[in-house]
Amino acid sequence: MGTSYSNESYECRNCSGPIGEQGEINGWRCGACGATLLIHAEDRNGRSALLERVQPELIKKHDLIIPDGSTFDTTYEVLDISKERDGTYRMALRGFGVRKKINARFTINRLA
Repeated sequence: MGTSYSNESYECRNCSGPIGEQGEINGWRCGACGATLLIHAEDRNGRSALLERVQPELIKKHDLIIPDGSTFDTTYEVLDISKERDGTYRMALRGFGVRKKINARFTINRLA
């Protein structure tokens, strides 16, 4: 997960610090204050959405996530998320089922 979309722009939810281009963004956090960035994006159908890219540890029950390569009308509600003994995550998604072995460093598109 964590696919880039066309026409992305980035802003910090907390400050007006410099954001940079996509290739310069480190961990999808603001370089000035460390807050998660808000991403204004457009999918291949021209629909716009405001999202965040986060690691599994920041996902909570009831978050809406967007699978890689999907349009913004394809979202899944997180029913449950847990960290496994091997350090990976397991996520139960409404309408999708269970996704296992999600690497802790993986980024996930979440609607903001």
